[in-house]
Amino acid sequence: MVREALSTPAARKVVMRVDKIMGANARAIRFAVVVCHPLSGQGEVHLQISINWGNPLLCRPEIGTFEVLGRPVELQVVARRERLAEKVRAFLDRGEDRDAFDLAYFHGLGLRKDELVELSSLVAAKLAVDHLLDDDEDLLALFDHRVDEIEASWGTRGSLVVMKERPAWDQVKLGVLALRPYVPARKRPSQDS
Repeated sequence: MVREALSTPAARKVVMRVDKIMGANARAIRFAVVVCHPLSGQGEVHLQISINWGNPLLCRPEIGTFEVLGRPVELQVVARRERLAEKVRAFLDRGEDRDAFDLAYFHGLGLRKDELVELSSLVAAKLAVDHLLDDDEDLLALFDHRVDEIEASWGTRGSLVVMKERPAWDQVKLGVLALRPYVPARKRPSQDS
């Protein structure tokens, strides 16, 4: 179905070809390379597309406005608070430089008070369906471990590509740690509480 959707006449205005499916299972499908026409009209743009239906959206999408060739374009995007909750989940799963950078970046954008109130429950809901974390995992200890791991290697691994200068770890760490209070202690509350 995804390959068919990427092959429609409308999609062909952007998509040149789908090179291959990298992996598929009951929870997700990942296309290793989808080759698209660049906005400049020259060369190719290679994208990786992942579709995960094991972790459905929890919030109504928002409208995002983007500038394309000097014109504003409006698209539906995942709600900011849900993007942040998903980034917290990714940080706990992978603990890569890019995850820490994303957390600090999204924290820097700020959420409204009503969005922050909902953040803890969104993070908990994202973690509840995460198949990489055990139910009895101490998530706060894991969060701290991820922070320590990244601090020890910040700037030496190749998992973060930025267009400008890499921010200092101390600056990123503040944004990451500001999100720790929204992480539950466990994926599921214990029977004793």
